[in-house]
Amino acid sequence: MHSRNHSLTQSDDGQDCQQPWKVGGLRENANEPILPIQNGSHYKVRLALAEWRNLERMQRRSPRAFLALVNLCNGTTSVGDIPHPEDFAILTRNGAVQPDGQILPIVRDVLLSSLRDTPDGLALVSPFVLRGPEDIRVLESVARRVESSFVELIRGADHRDRDDESPHR
Repeated sequence: MHSRNHSLTQSDDGQDCQQPWKVGGLRENANEPILPIQNGSHYKVRLALAEWRNLERMQRRSPRAFLALVNLCNGTTSVGDIPHPEDFAILTRNGAVQPDGQILPIVRDVLLSSLRDTPDGLALVSPFVLRGPEDIRVLESVARRVESSFVELIRGADHRDRDDESPHR
């Protein structure tokens, strides 16, 4: 599993992903696709996608904590100024803010790249910069794999383990 403290622009073997080969807007290193997001940063697609989904879930389930995170990321408030201590607890439990009050760069980048102010309130849109059909295919493929992994996790069954243990192999 990926450590939240591991560099999110490095491959799992520590290689810098800022200089990988490039196909259109797609950057890839060791079969781990990397795409740019709206603020110009580049992240592994699965990690930025997971953060985006996590932020959407937080916005639905804990709107007050989500707004506190938006204000922290925008620099309009500090951790000490969050009026409700339970909101800080939600943000730290969620992994958006470290116990020392630091916001992870991927959280800040994805939030600010996807946040839009609409007449109906704040909305989260895709943070990704998609420069063509290949980037769209990559994002869709990763999204399907992430969703499939999530369903497997919820069911408590990893299909590969079942295949390995099957007497019909």
